[in-house]
Amino acid sequence: MTRVRVLIVAMLLAMPALAAAQEAKQTNLENTLWDVEQRWLCTGPYEKPYPECVKSRAQYWVEGFYEVQSAGTIRNKEEKREDFSKRSRSLKESIRELERKRQEVISEPLKREGYESPFT
Repeated sequence: MTRVRVLIVAMLLAMPALAAAQEAKQTNLENTLWDVEQRWLCTGPYEKPYPECVKSRAQYWVEGFYEVQSAGTIRNKEEKREDFSKRSRSLKESIRELERKRQEVISEPLKREGYESPFT
């Protein structure tokens, strides 16, 4: 009977140590997942321009990588990389186009009023 009591007391004393070890594992897992997310999104300490971000994401895709898109289209690693590159180029072109339009909108009223910039 004494052995059973000692065993029960030992088990009760071991519970907090096991719980602390489990909590440490959970914290470590959360930190690892946060770090992976930051790398994937290229934010925080891993912030970089979009084209470089695409290249760094591609390293996580194995050779047999494929993606099934919502329309049922299947894309492999190379097609996905090409798609990201196209997006990167079109994003740069869109930014240039918006900047050009913004300049036109800003300068149009000034041109109508006959304003000439001293810097041109």
